[in-house]
Amino acid sequence: MNKNFIKIVLLGDGIFLILGRVGKTSILNRYINNTFNDSQEMTVNVSYFQKDLDFDGVKYTFCLWDTAGQEKFNALNNIYYRDAQGAILVYDVSIKETFSKVEKWHDEIKIFNKDAVISIAGNKIDLGRIDVDKQKITE
Repeated sequence: MNKNFIKIVLLGDGIFLILGRVGKTSILNRYINNTFNDSQEMTVNVSYFQKDLDFDGVKYTFCLWDTAGQEKFNALNNIYYRDAQGAILVYDVSIKETFSKVEKWHDEIKIFNKDAVISIAGNKIDLGRIDVDKQKITE
């Protein structure tokens, strides 16, 4: 059985401390451990998660890097962008400013890794703080 490593970085703002953060760590904790901590500590620098999955007899190890969203840690992010096959840009659907930062995160990863596949994830829709049908985010 082959072992393939897939490096994915999660990016998103953590500057809206009064309102909350976008929830990158919570997404990963739910995916890896199926747990949720509503008093999750803010990520400082970077956290690492790993999950092994088998597809058609091939074992893949997903190496998931949870980066800090605070501006003071951004200088270190380019280290984590290198060699990433993908990036997930996370924003909080109830805080419009976090979505407006998605373009910044997109441009930043493309500077250091033009080949990364990028996805955008709107988080916290389960909190019911917005009317999703009225939320208009265009392509």
